[in-house]
Amino acid sequence: MNGITPTNRIQEMNACAIVLCKNRVLLMERDNNLWEFPGGGVDFGEHPYTSAVRECEEETGLKVSQGKFLTITSAVYEKNGAQKHSVYAAYIFDLDCSNLTISNNNNDKNNNGENNNINNTNTHNNQNTDLKNVKMNFEHKKYVWVDITDETLKNYKLALNAEPAFRELLHYLSGHKK
Repeated sequence: MNGITPTNRIQEMNACAIVLCKNRVLLMERDNNLWEFPGGGVDFGEHPYTSAVRECEEETGLKVSQGKFLTITSAVYEKNGAQKHSVYAAYIFDLDCSNLTISNNNNDKNNNGENNNINNTNTHNNQNTDLKNVKMNFEHKKYVWVDITDETLKNYKLALNAEPAFRELLHYLSGHKK
């Protein structure tokens, strides 16, 4: 079986939070230059939804709730000499951010050097969430709020499980705009 034995195969369950605000979605960049949604491993006995909420707060400081299940993604790849199978449950969290400011932490520019801000002088927020001050933990080096378009797929190199989730998000949103 191609030299792969059960001892050098890893399977893990993960969950991610696809955080939407003002027709934008939050992406976070890892040290390997891949972009992804906030998320991570589902703890033993934990529901994937609970994991998505927990991981989002741990990685961004954003407290999300009332999410909707979007999709399951699956990818197999090599990592540290082993074959890894990562399964992700992706949930959409649509923040009420009508009174919030969105700002990126990388000099407010996207990868193309274009202004990527959504400004609003009233930063009152009834969710205890300041979107211009996403508080990243050690897992990511920067974040951006991007348009939810096919163009984003061309401009950002998404991680193996993030790309199919982003495509499903595009499909989901196109069906809800009719």
